[in-house]
Amino acid sequence: MALLRKSKFDVVVSDIETAKINEFELLKDIKTEFPHVGLVLEICSIEDWKNILPLGVNNYLTKNFDDKELCIVLESIYRKLLYKSVFGVDYKKIRMEGISVLTISRKGVLKNLLCSASKDKGLKLFFVNDSAGALTVLKRYKIDFIVIDTEITGLEGCRFLVNVKKDFPDIEVIVISGNLQERCDFLVSGADEFIVEPIESEEVLAVLH
Repeated sequence: MALLRKSKFDVVVSDIETAKINEFELLKDIKTEFPHVGLVLEICSIEDWKNILPLGVNNYLTKNFDDKELCIVLESIYRKLLYKSVFGVDYKKIRMEGISVLTISRKGVLKNLLCSASKDKGLKLFFVNDSAGALTVLKRYKIDFIVIDTEITGLEGCRFLVNVKKDFPDIEVIVISGNLQERCDFLVSGADEFIVEPIESEEVLAVLH
């Protein structure tokens, strides 16, 4: 904390064990005193990620990460910081009520999860079965978030994601996958969040908030 007060930093990287000390007191202090600093944690499991999401952590590194993963994650963080500096707002602080979520998936469990969340949070939901349907919705409605199920798009979803970020740079894209190995490919393509299945309602709401 003393170093953060003395010098300007954009991102803080820590390991999960250090962050857990005194019930994540360090993370809470950083977010309270330096809300604009990005936080990245090296985690041991996806359960760790689910536990720290409510604390405002921006992204994670897998155990024994390599230089490629580090560069990709840091680039993702800097994109978010750039968004904030350009538009003067943190999309994570946008009120959930009334936000529009476009989902590319055929999974009933995901649809039910989002519909359940919508009852409490007032989300506007759009569901399509493929990227072509998604483009149709994007041309007709203002969308705040896109949820991509890679079981539908596969790695072709990366190309769709690149085009979305080019034409609609202010839309946040959340990728849901059963394969953690796809994470780097989608982050490089512009994904803002990557969720590994099985998903839980709290996890989805945390990344939408």
